[in-house]
Amino acid sequence: MENLAKALCAAQSEFGTVPQSGHNPFHKSKYSTLKDCWDTARPVLARHGLSVLQMPDTGEDGRMFLLTILMHESGEHISARQPVMAAKQDAQSFGSALSYARRYGLTSALGLVSGDEDDDGNAATNVPTKQASPPKAQKPATSPAPVTPSKAERGTPNATIEERVNAAPHLGGLTALYDGLKGEIEAMDEAKRNEVLALFGKRKTELTKG
Repeated sequence: MENLAKALCAAQSEFGTVPQSGHNPFHKSKYSTLKDCWDTARPVLARHGLSVLQMPDTGEDGRMFLLTILMHESGEHISARQPVMAAKQDAQSFGSALSYARRYGLTSALGLVSGDEDDDGNAATNVPTKQASPPKAQKPATSPAPVTPSKAERGTPNATIEERVNAAPHLGGLTALYDGLKGEIEAMDEAKRNEVLALFGKRKTELTKG
């Protein structure tokens, strides 16, 4: 793996922070699209004889995975698989989930980072360097048991996204629904994504006023 290791080391020294052209009005945040990631990586990979191959694969249990292979022109390569989790069992949902998985498979293989993953050390700079007195002994904190979203929060899987959004009973349910569909939504074309996000925004306003 000597050739691959050297090439990847050189490439990672040239990768910049991935831009964030995607906008999520529901959470009022930006994110890096698959195109952003490839636009950042492609020219650097080419300079160092590297390439990335991604394709769907089926596990022994029938579940779908994304296979990501990082290759060097010498023939050396490394690979990894990750599950492709679609919201529904249909072609559109699978395609959206695959695009979502491709983005994270690519960034993980190459070590790419996006602007929203760097807090610039702000949290650490606020930690006091000296305490006036030793902290009192406390019982170890226990994590609350995970809460499984109710059927109302998850919505009916076979219903359309619009029907599931309009059926959300409260903000918590709406957020749970969005989080479950996030990968599918981000992989949509721009017109469809804006349409779906507008539905979430409208329902959020209704629930807030209600």
